Amino acid sequence: MTDGYSGPWPSQLPSGSFPGMTPPPATVRRPATVKVSFWLIVAAAVVPLVLLPFTLNVVSDYVNTVLAQSAIQSRRALPPGFAQQFTQMIVPFAWVGGFIGLAVQVLLALGIWTGRNWVRILLTVLVGLNVLGSLSGLALGLAVRGFVSAPGYLATTPYATMTPLYGVGLAISAVQAVAIILAWLPTSNFFFAMSKAVRSGYRR
Repeated sequence: MTDGYSGPWPSQLPSGSFPGMTPPPATVRRPATVKVSFWLIVAAAVVPLVLLPFTLNVVSDYVNTVLAQSAIQSRRALPPGFAQQFTQMIVPFAWVGGFIGLAVQVLLALGIWTGRNWVRILLTVLVGLNVLGSLSGLALGLAVRGFVSAPGYLATTPYATMTPLYGVGLAISAVQAVAIILAWLPTSNFFFAMSKAVRSGYRR
């Protein structure tokens, strides 16, 4: 016996998605390890640009030292102002290269932020090479500093002049290494895997 209702019962209602009513895309919660990794990479990209005036000053001292030693060895005087003109030519290229490097590293950091695994692999290789280069440069600078003991010669040794720059590079490489380690922790691995699944059409 019914009360006059002639419509469909709940079990008879259509199920599924209607046209124009697709479910919202799945979202992946970004863990703290990925967030910290992102900001460390950005910081490691910004610091070299901030320290570029210091870097140019060190490079200028290095060039002046090399040119002075070359003039002494060849017994030929350099033209007046040659060293200054040479270092001034480097400045615009250094600033352009610095901004390009900053842009590339920020883009790579965004790849970590969005869970792009190929970016994580690429950054791991690049940071590994950067750490090896920084360690090699610092070791060479310290070795030359300890090897040269002639009075008055240590201050004019080119590699000794560049030692502070190697130290800065090593510190930046250490920050990048920490960022990469955070990007490979289990919580980060889950985020990268889920981000790839969502981009492939997976919906939770």
